[in-house]
Amino acid sequence: MGNCVGIRVRSRYYGVALLLSMIAMLAGVSEAQLSTASLNGTVRDGTGAVVVHASVKLRNVGTSVETVTTSNSAGSYALVSITPGQYTLEAAAPSFSTQKIATFTLSVGQVPTVDFS
Repeated sequence: MGNCVGIRVRSRYYGVALLLSMIAMLAGVSEAQLSTASLNGTVRDGTGAVVVHASVKLRNVGTSVETVTTSNSAGSYALVSITPGQYTLEAAAPSFSTQKIATFTLSVGQVPTVDFS
């Protein structure tokens, strides 16, 4: 009889330990999701018309890593899960002269809007 009580008590401790471990893991995942930045905007030509299928290139100044996306039918683009750091940005399309944004800094959690026109 004494062993049964010991087994039940141990099972509870294991259950509590498992629950606490899961909470700690979820907290780590949540924190990891907050360690990046995002960037969005719209590409327009000199007349204000949206530029569809413009190539938008984000370049990390420190690592030279480039991320490229394309503007959609509304001329909008979005870049997500960006490592914080210093970047340059440019947009190009056949009917649109290439435009460049000088070096700027992205910080954790930041979501700036950078439009081209």
